[in-house]
Amino acid sequence: PAQLVDVVFDMFQYIYIYNGIELPRPRPLRNRRRLLYVGRVEHVKGVDVLLKAMPAIVKVLPDVHLSIVGDGAMRPELEAYVARRKLKAYVTFHGWLDTQGVNDQYTQTTAVVIPSIWPENLPTVCIEALATGRPVIGTRSGGIPELVQDDITGRIVAQNNPRELAAAIVDILSRPDLSAMSAACTASMQDFKIATFIQNLEQLYRHTIEGMQEES
Repeated sequence: PAQLVDVVFDMFQYIYIYNGIELPRPRPLRNRRRLLYVGRVEHVKGVDVLLKAMPAIVKVLPDVHLSIVGDGAMRPELEAYVARRKLKAYVTFHGWLDTQGVNDQYTQTTAVVIPSIWPENLPTVCIEALATGRPVIGTRSGGIPELVQDDITGRIVAQNNPRELAAAIVDILSRPDLSAMSAACTASMQDFKIATFIQNLEQLYRHTIEGMQEES
């Protein structure tokens, strides 16, 4: 039966078309060490893992700063953790921001962190960050590795591993020149343009219709 299933699947041609979104425009990187997290402040999103990684990051890069955009049930607990670990000078909780506010954060940041524990699909934050030209440090979770090319447009790390996450963040923020990686980030997201989505969809329909006409 397994072999039969393989044969049946081999009979089909698979074409992947990403949904198009309104991509933010690329922004030049500024020469400073700024991290950004955007999303729900919940355990499944790995924000606590990111904060557990911060002491090791601060030890190596004392000029680092993390902005957390979003809200959730864990926020009071994590704010208490930040105070207890004397990280308040390095971490800012912004709460929810509108689209312009998030775009302003992209402008000010150097890299975006997506430390998710649960399997993400294709997170919009990741697409927006890369389109903006911001390297992404993300976990090996769901569709994140499909978007982030390790050591080309960011870093991919294990889930729920503060030590590995800290090492990857230090690696990215310690590089003297991220301009090539930033350009690779923007280039990698061209398939997510609305115009590209429409063009690919039209080509698929055209190919399907032509195939049906040849068979009839």
